[in-house]
Parts: sequence; structure tokens; C-alpha cells
Amino acid sequence: MLRATHLILCLFLLLSGCTAINTLELQNAETLGSGKVAGMYGVGIGPDIPNLYRDSSWTMTDALSIPYLIGRMEVGVTNTTDASITAWTVATPYLLFGLAAGYFETVDAGVGLGIKQMLFGGEGEPRKMAAQVGAIGYAAKWVFDEHFFFDSTNVAGIYGSYGLNGGLCYTWAFNTSSVYLGAKATWLYSDETFVAARDYQTVLKQVYDDRVFWTPYIGWTGDGNNRRIALELSATIGRNPSTNRTEAMAFLGIGVRVNDMSGK
Repeated sequence: MLRATHLILCLFLLLSGCTAINTLELQNAETLGSGKVAGMYGVGIGPDIPNLYRDSSWTMTDALSIPYLIGRMEVGVTNTTDASITAWTVATPYLLFGLAAGYFETVDAGVGLGIKQMLFGGEGEPRKMAAQVGAIGYAAKWVFDEHFFFDSTNVAGIYGSYGLNGGLCYTWAFNTSSVYLGAKATWLYSDETFVAARDYQTVLKQVYDDRVFWTPYIGWTGDGNNRRIALELSATIGRNPSTNRTEAMAFLGIGVRVNDMSGK
């Protein structure tokens, strides 16, 4: 199973896009335990959040469906509290050719800090619930349309966002596997500047966005050989600023976690 998971992750590395928020948890409500350290890597597929309602014709319709890479480090602060740092990106060599998403990014990175607090359910108990809070930031530069960066007719963009999130997760554990579900809310402020691609200085227009995204999710985990595989399906629900309607788009993710890297 782990070998197949590694193959899937390698295939996703060939694609590209950009997403401002990492909607996936890829973890259940269980905490690590005091002093333990875990590391996770994975991939998510879903809409391009900066263009959540804008397609390649610059009309507010559909988002691009793209994969993004995820990595996370977790530390057990106490037996019931974990702290984590998460990073995600879609930057791959294929971005240089403007493939897949129709444009490429020269810079693309997101970082999130989080705290998970177990509310009830200790070690060995089948049912657990945890609360999670965090903060995120994201930045990207991109070039619009399938042209090289030195094409002076291109439109480029500088995108930045930051936000806060919080939510609840509930878990049913079964021996070495579990099913979990939860929901979280992310307040995201975004600032996107459209510029001439050659110099990144000639400003064409600016777009500001201040929205709350709601994310229900459900997933499965399986443990073996100090590793945990997580499969998750989630939905991002937000208001379409052009129609003032609430719309939703789906995300799918897979992750592999080393359960304990502390050597204890």
C-alpha cells in the first residue's frame, strides 16, 4: 500500500497550479503524546483558490482543478496538545512551460501554524474529538496564458494572502484504522495585482478579497510500520463575489505520516 502511495505522489509531481489555502487536514483527532514528533507528506487536488471563480477568460465561472504538495511537522506539546507547521506548494519544473493550468508561477509557497487540542478521548479509546486553530500565509507570482515569461504581451500577477482558521474533528478508531470527520472555517484576506509580465512594475489592476471559506471533510487513516496513510475528501464552500451566491468545490487528498520521529 505504501509503495502504491509513493507512486501516486510521484505522478502528481508532474502537474502544477496554485492554491492559497490548504483545505485538507490529512489527520484525525488523535494527538501524538508528549514529546513525540511526526512528519507528513502528501498531495491534494482541488480548485485554484485565487481564481476560485475566475477561469482563463477572466470571467467568474469555474476554478482550475490542480494538485498541490503538502508537508507538515507535528510536535506533542502535552499528551492532549499538538503544535504543527504546514507548508504547501505547486511549484514544479513544468511551470516553466506554462502547462497544465495555462500559466506558470515563479514563486509559490504557503505556510500554516496550528494547535490541536484533544477535547475528549484518551489513548486506546475508540472515540475522540479535538479542536484546531491556526494561522496561514501564502504568496505567489504567476504569468497568465501559455507563453514564456519573456513575452512582453503577457499579463502577470503578484498574489498574497493571509488568514485564520479553526474547527473541530471527530474520530472513530478501529484497531489500526480510523474514520474521521470534521469542519473548519478559514477567514482569508487576498491581494492580487495584475502587472505587465516583463517588468512586474506596470500595474494593470488590483483585486482585493476578504472572505470566509467553510470546509467540511471526511477521511480514513490506516497505521502500519510506524506510518499512517490518510485519505480525505473535503469541500470548500464560499461566496461567489460576482453573483453573491454560495458555491462549493471538492478537494481530494492523500498523505503519509511517520508517526514517531523522536526515537522514543
